[in-house]
Amino acid sequence: DKGLVGEEKTAILQTFGAIHGLCFGIESLSGSGKTYTLDILLDLLPKEDIYVLPQASDKALMYDSDKVNKAKIIVVTELQKSANNKTIMEILKDLGEGRTAERKVTKADRTGIDEQKIQAGKSVIYTLALENWFKKDRELERRYFQLYTDISEEQTKKILQSSAQREFLKEEKLRRLNEKNIEKLRYHIKECLNLPVLGYVNPFAETVVQN
Repeated sequence: DKGLVGEEKTAILQTFGAIHGLCFGIESLSGSGKTYTLDILLDLLPKEDIYVLPQASDKALMYDSDKVNKAKIIVVTELQKSANNKTIMEILKDLGEGRTAERKVTKADRTGIDEQKIQAGKSVIYTLALENWFKKDRELERRYFQLYTDISEEQTKKILQSSAQREFLKEEKLRRLNEKNIEKLRYHIKECLNLPVLGYVNPFAETVVQN
C-alpha cells in the first residue's frame, strides 16, 4: 500500500521489533531504502510513542529526558552522525542492555547539576549508512540486532518496474481504498504496544544447556 517493493520481510520484522520493545538498526548503503522502509513503520506508530533524536548538542537527549521518558520508542536517524557524541552512544548502549541511562548534566541556566535519567524498557531504532567511516563498537553491536535492505541489481529492477506500473494507476483512488485498512493496522499496532510485557520460555533450554 505504501509502495514498498521487495522489503516486505524487513517491514514485518521491524514492526515486531518495535512492538516488543527491542533495539535494532536498519543498515545498508545510502539510497538503498533504509529511511523509506523505516518511515513506513513510523507512519503506523502512535506519534506520542515516538521520540526522534535531534542531531544537536551532546547533552540534547538528557536535557529532553522528560519528553523521552514519555515515549516508548527512540528513533536515531543516521547513526553515523552521532558517532563522535560519546554521551549519546553510551546512552544507546545502556538502553540496548535494558538498563536505565543516568547522567549528570549542567542545568541550562548553569546554576548547578541535574541528575537525569532515561528509563529502561524502550525500543531504540537507528539507521546506518554502511559506506561511512563510522563502525559500531562491539558493545553496541551485540546489544542491537541488525536488519539490512536489499541492494542487489534484481531489487533495483523491481523498484523501477513498480514505479513505472504505479504511474498508470490512479493513486488517489488507491489511497482512498487502502486508508481504511491502514487505520485498522494503526489501531491494532497501538493496542499491541499497550499490552503488558510478555515473557517467552524456551521449554528446551535446560536440555540444550546440559548437552
